[in-house]
Amino acid sequence: MRQEFTIDETGHEAALGRRGRQLVLLRGDGDLPVELRPLGAGAYLLRAGTREVSVFLASDGDATFVHLDGESYRIDWRDPLERLAQAGSGGLADVAQAPMPGTVIAVKLKVGDPVRKGQTMMLIESMKLETAINAWRDGVIAKLHYAAGQTFDRAAALVTLESLSGG
Repeated sequence: MRQEFTIDETGHEAALGRRGRQLVLLRGDGDLPVELRPLGAGAYLLRAGTREVSVFLASDGDATFVHLDGESYRIDWRDPLERLAQAGSGGLADVAQAPMPGTVIAVKLKVGDPVRKGQTMMLIESMKLETAINAWRDGVIAKLHYAAGQTFDRAAALVTLESLSGG
């Protein structure tokens, strides 16, 4: 059964299946053999196809927080009934949330500055890992919830965006 997940506010459909003893991620663009091997303390070795990378995982309910290649991602499982109920009412969330507790290292912009998708807005440190908080869409910085040196809890609002037109 295909499931929908959101990864940093972008929807993805996938399913997990088996081919013999191998787990396979079934995606719209093809199948990908996968393996996730625990290393301890939230660290895992992820093998996807021929690529191997270390990842750190933490979960809270249906949300999983992934730290991979210096970036953090929030992955949410979307309940199919909830997805149908919200169809047509959407829009992107306006708030970047902290993937885990930490400290703000640097704030790269100020309130009122325009930002482009992928642009770094803030640098944080969590569990001795530096992570860039990047814009997930084009917009304008509406609010910076923390300044450099301040600490925050997991899921704390870090940056709020508004649309480029101000709404």
